[in-house]
Amino acid sequence: AKSKLGWTQEEEKRCSLVGQMAGESDFVPLGKAVHLKADELADTAKAGNRDKALVLLSELITNCNACHQRFRH
Repeated sequence: AKSKLGWTQEEEKRCSLVGQMAGESDFVPLGKAVHLKADELADTAKAGNRDKALVLLSELITNCNACHQRFRH
């Protein structure tokens, strides 16, 4: 999850570009929150904390859906 969904410089550039194209200044903070949650999930899963990972997965899916509903990309 971390290598595919995590927050990287490349992801920051992509979110900035999408935010500029959409004229949405809050796209980067929303995107960053989603991708940082993916980092947290990956670290938690790697550590073997199943219960916390399931909570984080639920939070991540909720955040993803909210962003996609708002921006429809």
